Amino acid sequence: MKTIGIIGLGSIGSRHANNLKALGHDIVAYDPLVTGNGNIQEIWSGGVDAVIIASPTPTHKRYIDDAIDFDVPCFVEKPITDCPFELDQRAIENDTVKMVGYNLRFHSCVLQADKWIMDGHLGNILWGNFVAAQKNTKYKDHVILNWSHEIDLALYLLGPGAATAAMGNDKVADICIEHHSGAYSTVHLDYVTEPEIRQDIIVGDKATLIMDLVNRQAWLRNNKGTIIDHHEGNDSWDSNYKDEMETFIARLDGQETVGCTGAEALEVLKICLKAKTLTTKN
Repeated sequence: MKTIGIIGLGSIGSRHANNLKALGHDIVAYDPLVTGNGNIQEIWSGGVDAVIIASPTPTHKRYIDDAIDFDVPCFVEKPITDCPFELDQRAIENDTVKMVGYNLRFHSCVLQADKWIMDGHLGNILWGNFVAAQKNTKYKDHVILNWSHEIDLALYLLGPGAATAAMGNDKVADICIEHHSGAYSTVHLDYVTEPEIRQDIIVGDKATLIMDLVNRQAWLRNNKGTIIDHHEGNDSWDSNYKDEMETFIARLDGQETVGCTGAEALEVLKICLKAKTLTTKN
């Protein structure tokens, strides 16, 4: 059993707190937006084994710096920050940021897609398309920061890369990524579509992989157009978040896990910040 500090008790912070309690861990909570809710000194005084940073994105950098200063490992909700990635390199060098909350990696379709790719079914990957299109009036972050899960997914499945072009605004954006492997991907993000669309296509020279994340189905189709494998998941967003916390605890114990590392999250942030700059110019 561990004692975990949680900074931020919004919907995601509360979800992490409940999941950690269900896993048998103790919680020390602090919400900077709720007067009198907890004491930040309880978190940094040496009484916790790790901390979850689930406060608003602009505050992440401050709490990451505190975690470094007090030598407390942390989980940071996505995006890792909203400021230039060089400012957070110290957190990576010190291995303070153990995991960042890109929890699509725990979705059963993504796990299956990764296995199909690693087993060589797609052959040489040529291109991919990733879509997160969902009506939103709740979240105030720029769509590129808030829906950056799909950018992480593109880098996770197609490998490292950099943004080469982007167009749109703070509610609708399209981003082009050139991957070091030679593959290309496009990411569409918007706050205007209903019902929600969360679908991905990855094309290789041997087969095509198609995912419908909302309905938790994935297909592998060969070059003749025949479906050669099909996955239908029985997981849920709730179980994915619980798996994420369980994995974070395992990483604290030194195990290698699926979750996004701090270094990987900074690569996502590089693309987010460049794409934001490009969309601002348009």
